[in-house]
Amino acid sequence: MRNFAKNLLFASAFLLLFSACKKDDDKVLVEEPPPDEGIVYPLTDLITKERIGIKKTLSPPEIYNYTKNKLQVFESPTKEYLSSTTRIDFSKLTNKKFYYQIEDKTLEVYSILGFTKLSPGKSGWWAHWNYSPYVESERCDVLFTQGIDGYPPDAVIILFLSKKVTIFGFEIAPNKIGKDFTIYTNFMENSENVDKPMAYVKQVVSAPSGARLIAVKSKVPFEKISIAVSNESDDDPMGLAITNIRYSIKKSGK
Repeated sequence: MRNFAKNLLFASAFLLLFSACKKDDDKVLVEEPPPDEGIVYPLTDLITKERIGIKKTLSPPEIYNYTKNKLQVFESPTKEYLSSTTRIDFSKLTNKKFYYQIEDKTLEVYSILGFTKLSPGKSGWWAHWNYSPYVESERCDVLFTQGIDGYPPDAVIILFLSKKVTIFGFEIAPNKIGKDFTIYTNFMENSENVDKPMAYVKQVVSAPSGARLIAVKSKVPFEKISIAVSNESDDDPMGLAITNIRYSIKKSGK
């Protein structure tokens, strides 16, 4: 009986020690990752608050003109840019539903890879977009694209427009947290089913608080836009999110 009591006492002490270790392990397991790691979407159970970066001065975009066409690039959503364009509102689309196109009464924007619409917050895009003056709003609905097993690529978006435009712009951010990614955006006109690149804009983006506007005004109208992350590094953005898609239609007779 005395031996049984000793064994019981030893077992109880062991269980208390194990329980204490297990609690310490649990604390480690639920510890929130640093704000400069991971991805924005899909959200893991470990993330308990919105990720947000510090406000900083960001570099302007670079534009490379292939032609003699007169071009203007917008670095931020200025009064001129906002007043001369129309924004396609897709906020009423269903959260987490997949779409191939968005539209308003004037223009359709079609993506061959498609998008998932995400609302701001825990169930969607839960990362600070950026600060003024670089973006229109700090938290917004986004269109998210991400490959599965490498296809379609996480780093490519191709947009087709139903009409020729003279201004087209959007804001964009990567899904991966804490990394800078260089985006190359080609603006193209299509003649007899042949793409004719006019120019490309080079811009650096990040998440959180690193989304940027990419927008161009062109004297020659265009109707196709290809967006790609630079392949100069092996980093994968793990998907791209865009929003605040704006345009200006070519005026008839001009």
